[in-house]
Amino acid sequence: MKTAILLGAGSSLPAGFSSTQKLTDLVLSGTGIEKNSSGSYQPEGGPAPMKTATALSTRREEKA
Repeated sequence: MKTAILLGAGSSLPAGFSSTQKLTDLVLSGTGIEKNSSGSYQPEGGPAPMKTATALSTRREEKA
């Protein structure tokens, strides 16, 4: 018998990652986000781990 674990999008929230809604709001606001030469959006300064996007959204909330 094999065991499988199905995790939803919110499973990373306790680890300090942003929710999908927070990341979407961040990208749509344009704060700290740039469009690269391939047409993809990324945090300013280049690709970064998800923790950086979380930090950007946290900073944005603190300013509000």
